[in-house]
Amino acid sequence: MCFEVKAGQKLQVKVLLDGEPLANAEVESLEHTKTAKTDANGIRSTALSRGLKVITARHRMPLKDNPDADALKLTASLTFGEKGGSK
Repeated sequence: MCFEVKAGQKLQVKVLLDGEPLANAEVESLEHTKTAKTDANGIRSTALSRGLKVITARHRMPLKDNPDADALKLTASLTFGEKGGSK
């Protein structure tokens, strides 16, 4: 898939878990200035800056009856750059 989004514009990302939208997943950009949560449809918009872009989604799943851990933490990231490189 190919798309264009320029610095200053917002990119909508959809976070899925087992093929289903994941509500309340934490979404953070490379700058780590803001962490926001996905909506009920697993969607979050994030503003883009110039250069390398890294968007990270995190989710914590409590575990029951596990003597070794109380939660499973899942992380996914999307990394991309500007067409022709950063300036």
